[in-house]
Amino acid sequence: MLKKILTLTIILTRIIPSSGQIIKSLDYNHAVIKANEERKKIPLKSIGSDTIYFDSEFFEDFSSYHYEIFPRPNVWADQYAFINSTYADSMISLGVATLDAYDQKGFPYYSSLNKVAESDTLTSQIFVFNEIPEDTLFFSFFYQCGGKVSEPEITDTLILDFYSSEDTAWIMAHYLLGGEQMHTFEQVIIPVADSLIADGFRFRFRNYTSLALENIPGLDLGKFSNADQWHIDYIQIKSVTNRLSLTYLDDMTVVEPLLPTFTEYSTVPYKHLTFAQSAVERRTIPFSYRTIFPNMGTIVSLERYYFSYDLGTGELLRYLKYNENVEPFTYHYEEEYFTSGYTYKEEDTIGELELIAVINANSIDQNKINDTVKRREVYHDSYAYDDGTAELGLGISGEHQDLNRIAVRFRIFRRSNNPDTLKAVLIYFNKSIDDYTSESEYRISIRKNDGEKPASDTLYTSNLYFPNYSTRLNEFTRIELDRPIVVSDTFFIVIEQLDSYLNIGYDINNDNLRNIFFYTGQSWENSYSLPKGSLMVRPSFGNYTLPLTKTKSVEIAETLKIFPNPASEVLYIKLPHNGSEIYSVKVYNIMGVILMHLITDNNTIDISSLEKGMYILQLSSFDGEEKYTTKFIKE
Repeated sequence: MLKKILTLTIILTRIIPSSGQIIKSLDYNHAVIKANEERKKIPLKSIGSDTIYFDSEFFEDFSSYHYEIFPRPNVWADQYAFINSTYADSMISLGVATLDAYDQKGFPYYSSLNKVAESDTLTSQIFVFNEIPEDTLFFSFFYQCGGKVSEPEITDTLILDFYSSEDTAWIMAHYLLGGEQMHTFEQVIIPVADSLIADGFRFRFRNYTSLALENIPGLDLGKFSNADQWHIDYIQIKSVTNRLSLTYLDDMTVVEPLLPTFTEYSTVPYKHLTFAQSAVERRTIPFSYRTIFPNMGTIVSLERYYFSYDLGTGELLRYLKYNENVEPFTYHYEEEYFTSGYTYKEEDTIGELELIAVINANSIDQNKINDTVKRREVYHDSYAYDDGTAELGLGISGEHQDLNRIAVRFRIFRRSNNPDTLKAVLIYFNKSIDDYTSESEYRISIRKNDGEKPASDTLYTSNLYFPNYSTRLNEFTRIELDRPIVVSDTFFIVIEQLDSYLNIGYDINNDNLRNIFFYTGQSWENSYSLPKGSLMVRPSFGNYTLPLTKTKSVEIAETLKIFPNPASEVLYIKLPHNGSEIYSVKVYNIMGVILMHLITDNNTIDISSLEKGMYILQLSSFDGEEKYTTKFIKE
């Protein structure tokens, strides 16, 4: 019997006969599902009522979202698109809006084979024009099919519509056909008809998706693959005399996320932090940006700023500045000397670090909003190669699956004279439609290192398990060991897939393929024909407790005032009389988990996206000298 499964990405490796491992697509957008669970609020499907006041230009490139994944309601009327910086190639600026085959909850749009289905939309709020532009109004955007993952089928389309307030109807302005895997962005520039330039104008992107058959060798179950990803970037609406002027972007843009602090891991256990810093902490901060200003004879003086913050205390740890002259139309990959400055505190059990990099060129830079990149790291109780988001799934296929095993190598920063005890293994199982993978039996074992490969003898072998989605923590299943295992230096976590395809999360944005091994009954080998990435398996060295932040509160009954309290949409802050002009604002839930973080010189905060309940607000000066904390209630 065929099971229909919609997926996030295309199979990058169809089959590797020697070992039976296979990469397959996902069935859900797990990042969206996780974000919805964290904020405990499903976005409404109804169109919003905010207004965009158009003066001379509209611009959106999704570069200031950082940790957000839903379109902001002050600009966008729906929340179906997925804002991210990991699925597209060669971004114009950091962050794109992705339209695919998944709804605003992260679940797939169901459809029959060979049938095209209406899928995502990205709809602007209503425009109000301060005055009618004298020159022609042009609409410009950049798009990419597929990028790093799955391109739309040839039968799929991306459509741009304009809304006529006079006719109260949507009018198709442009459409694009799928079927091409693109690794660069292309620009589309079209005029906006004069008859449409009136209060009430808006625009929307929408896509249609179709299904493609995906076969997994060795299984009698067919799979249906669908992701059909369109990435949209750098949207402009501008009145110009010549449409070609929109191809000349006087801009400098950050184009890649920051890399992890450590060369080998994305995070380490907090009590291993000092050892990891001495062994594998980066001594530079890799930073990628692009200059795309048009004047070929221009040389611009550019400043680069690097910051690091202890998010638990709000303390500014590091601040460095570099200068250089840059030319137009160049890609820059800088590696300046910079360490985080974060220090281990014996009384704490968790650490939180934020890195910020900024470029600045006042003489020529039309959009400063895309000049900043941020990275947040949390050090708790486990090692991780991955970034917490799966783009693909890895498992073993074939008739003799009991001979096949997957092993992940971990080098920990504790030696034999100072070992640690392994308490649990975390595995990210990709949820499948109809919970198909919940029927896949497996067990795990812990093995020593034998010449950089798993040893024959095991330190520990578990009972038999099935993936259980009801016991997951932040998408990971925590498998408690029956007894703690003393480990030091290098060891392996081995996963034995016993009877059917086991779909383990695979992160393609962090390359640790050298640490993944496969056993087919004869020997352990790497498989470099797989796409570069990390298997989402983590060793845990702590007893499970909710990883709370360690933010320290300061009572400020007379110094900082907020109103109204309770509030429903907007919170007003009466800033301290002797305060700085720029503030960092953070909002935590009562469990200490940070939900919002913004830098502002305004005295209002939009809290409409928060669930009803009590929250903690922390206000800090940008230099870290002033810090205030208070509570408020969202009604």
